Amino acid sequence: MHDLSETVAGVGVDGGQTPSAEAWSARAWFAGGERIGYAPRSRAIVASEDAPLRIFLRCEGDPAHAVSFLPGFPDGSFGWAKVRSYLPSATEMPKLFPDYIGMGDSDKPKDYAYSTSERADLVEAFWLELGVQSTTLVAFDFSSLVVLELLRRRLERSERGEPAAGPDIRGVFIFNGGLFTDGHTHPWYTTPMLRRLPNRIRRGVGRPFALFKRMPGVRQMWSKGYHVTDAELRELHSAMDRHDGLFYLAAAAGFVADHKAQGDRLDFGHIYKAYRDQFPFLVGGSDEDPFEHRQVDLARERLGKFGLRIERLPGGHLTTHEHPEALAALIAKFEQGTTIRPTNPAFVRAPR
Repeated sequence: MHDLSETVAGVGVDGGQTPSAEAWSARAWFAGGERIGYAPRSRAIVASEDAPLRIFLRCEGDPAHAVSFLPGFPDGSFGWAKVRSYLPSATEMPKLFPDYIGMGDSDKPKDYAYSTSERADLVEAFWLELGVQSTTLVAFDFSSLVVLELLRRRLERSERGEPAAGPDIRGVFIFNGGLFTDGHTHPWYTTPMLRRLPNRIRRGVGRPFALFKRMPGVRQMWSKGYHVTDAELRELHSAMDRHDGLFYLAAAAGFVADHKAQGDRLDFGHIYKAYRDQFPFLVGGSDEDPFEHRQVDLARERLGKFGLRIERLPGGHLTTHEHPEALAALIAKFEQGTTIRPTNPAFVRAPR
């Protein structure tokens, strides 16, 4: 397999410069990464020629201490394109941008068991393959649940007397994500409706583009004052429709139900209290996010007295699109406050 640590950010501009519109295109975004082999049964990165599936991973800089930018629903890693443009360079801040199975430039099998657990499996697999020694977790939207799963697994392994089996965590940054099972506020015409669509209908969801832009909930991802253009919608559609992937809108729309089914196991309050003395947390939300707007209020009410840092930004759900510079500034400042600590040498594996 190609040494992903040598994949240099050759598309777009980082380090605080204003990029061109082309740098924010789906074509340019995916040109900056590669598709690598993944075997979900063994939960391992494998040689591409032997791979049941391929996933997209954009690696910028040395992965040993890279920040892991976990994608949101439904735009995947492409959602970070604008934010990346305002972040420090790959030398100052190495970065990993994966797409889960079903998203972006990753494969999109129709009969796959999409879940929070399998997404966490994938993250652990590429961490191991790349020899990631420490990382800061930056999660948007439903990747908050992946972070909760990853952290819960470490607690459970510790309870069984097993090693953590992963890199050291320097910090956890979650924005517009689900934290508490009683805090989800998804409008009925979005994920609740999508998850109930029968399989025969899912394959036609959002196709063609003219239908996609009129789908209930699409324009609601932006704030009322933001005038999203057809060009922006086309880029979003292009990123999601790669490899015949728009069916994922319905196939993965059960993540809220998945969270609720986990109950106390994936409760942010329990997990935060278990780790708050080990590394910093920041949770944030947009003022007009219709999907998770109660989460930040609940976090302040339940965990503010325990020192949880909470931030708000203007805009709708897709803060990554509306206010990428402000979000990037929050992330960069948060990362500056983390500390690289010695890692568990048993976990480290050099990239092939």
